[in-house]
Amino acid sequence: MGAIRPGHRELQSGISQRRFSFLMNPTSMSPKSTKEPFKPIAGLCVVLFVVTIIGGWLYVDNMRNDLEAKIEHTRAGSVSTKPVQQEAAPPETPPVVSELTFDPATVAVGDMIGSWKVVAIDGDESGSPRRVQLAGTATVSGTYTSYSDDEPFFSGRTVFRTDEAATAIVPRATTWKYSDPNGTAYRFFAFVDGSAVGQAFGPKGSTGQAIAVIRDYTVNLIEGEAFDTAEFVRRADR
Repeated sequence: MGAIRPGHRELQSGISQRRFSFLMNPTSMSPKSTKEPFKPIAGLCVVLFVVTIIGGWLYVDNMRNDLEAKIEHTRAGSVSTKPVQQEAAPPETPPVVSELTFDPATVAVGDMIGSWKVVAIDGDESGSPRRVQLAGTATVSGTYTSYSDDEPFFSGRTVFRTDEAATAIVPRATTWKYSDPNGTAYRFFAFVDGSAVGQAFGPKGSTGQAIAVIRDYTVNLIEGEAFDTAEFVRRADR
């Protein structure tokens, strides 16, 4: 083989180095682009600028709304600084008890007065009713008194005076109303004679509070000459 000339050896060495550089970085052999690459820092600055402008506008708008609200509150407070006084509630009044009544001039057998049924009407010579008999039962509370046999009007009967609640339970004629001096309404009747009455309310002269079950109530319309009566069933408080 012939000897290699010095210049030829340097040329081959340069070519080998360029080949090795191309294999390691293929783009190193391509021509450089004249277009500048995109700079992300510039886009980020634009976004931050827009966000800052919008945030500042929202902050100013919020401050303006708060200031207007404070001014409006101050104006409202300056109109009246006196505390509002609430009117005192009116005192509670006891409920009005609806009375159970009927008109003697129009009442007829078969009529229902509450839970009571008119079963008989006794009249005088002119036809005016004297007694109205009603069938039914009721539980009433009140005060009882057992009179002695020598008492001129009640003559040994046990008389019951109800409390006001019984006005909605026991019927009365509209022409006759029981009430005490204070205007409190009540019912007043005598028990029909019977041994059960004496056993339930004690000996003659006894008085006290009781709750009694009654039935077959009779309304007497001759004031001052008679009184209402009822049959005694039992005491409900024993």
